[in-house]
Amino acid sequence: MSLISNYAKRMALLSARIFGEVSRPTNKKSMRVVQLFSDLPHDLNPEVVAWYPPHHQLTTLMFRLRMHGLYRGRASGLQRRNETSSQAARQGQTEKGRRKASHVGEEVTHLLTVSR
Repeated sequence: MSLISNYAKRMALLSARIFGEVSRPTNKKSMRVVQLFSDLPHDLNPEVVAWYPPHHQLTTLMFRLRMHGLYRGRASGLQRRNETSSQAARQGQTEKGRRKASHVGEEVTHLLTVSR
């Protein structure tokens, strides 16, 4: 005879309420909601609040990968392109007090001597 007395039922409900358990049998969907509400809120959870991304370690790792040539980001390609374009622009400029034609002539003679 597995008849449960009224007193035992009420005590089981009361103990479930006290210890934060589900007092009556519920389906899976309702249990999910109960689980969400029983967890700590995100603003009070120390794992969520006190977490900071490891910027220093990531920066060091990316620097070492770049030094070994295993990673090359977009920024490094843009920097190289800007350096080469600025060097090309500087080569076309004349020095103060010199004429442009004589400067160009020196470049041509220099190129002819290098190519031989």
